[in-house]
Amino acid sequence: MPFLFEDTEHTLTVNNGEIGREVLDNLEANAGLKALSLWEHGFRQITNSRGPIETPEDLQGLKIRSPEVQSYSVALQEFGANPIPLSFSELYVAMDRGVVDGQHNPLMHIEGQRFYEVQDYLTVMDFAYTPNVLALSDSIWEQLSKDQQNALDEAALETAELWAEEAAEENEEILTELEDKIEIIHKEDLDWEAFKQVVEDVYPVYEEEYGSEFVQFLEEVQAAAN
Repeated sequence: MPFLFEDTEHTLTVNNGEIGREVLDNLEANAGLKALSLWEHGFRQITNSRGPIETPEDLQGLKIRSPEVQSYSVALQEFGANPIPLSFSELYVAMDRGVVDGQHNPLMHIEGQRFYEVQDYLTVMDFAYTPNVLALSDSIWEQLSKDQQNALDEAALETAELWAEEAAEENEEILTELEDKIEIIHKEDLDWEAFKQVVEDVYPVYEEEYGSEFVQFLEEVQAAAN
């Protein structure tokens, strides 16, 4: 959900607390998996070739490559942008040719895929947070002894914290490397609450699709920041 998490500290509070465990329990109940922990994958940041994005209005009319995830599409449309579904493998060429104006991805992909070669502006706005789930099949889990299960549980949580620390350091290094390759607009230079408010205004759309319990869950996640 775009603009749901305020910062990395907020994500860790949710991931490693009761809400994160609830998410993992629901996954276990519905997917036939033993879900151990939520690991850091990073916030999705927006790049584009038209101009710096500093206000919600700056997204107006932009063709943004976006995965076919309803929460992303609805939010981008509310900003006046045009979400374009496109495979990741085609993205670089599409931006180079002007088929799309920009995209959103974690910094590791922006740097690793050299998107800065075909994009002029990077806005570090924490558009949306995308975690990874560490899990294994129920059948494998049930073959382990109780001691092995306890050890895996403990290691999964410990590694989640270490992974987050490593990811934060890596993101800082990536931003430093990108400083002379692309114009960077930092989060502290944005009215982040203005972006957040635009998304909250479309919560009724999500409630229609997923029910009131879903919106209540989003509000619980937001409250965890306090």
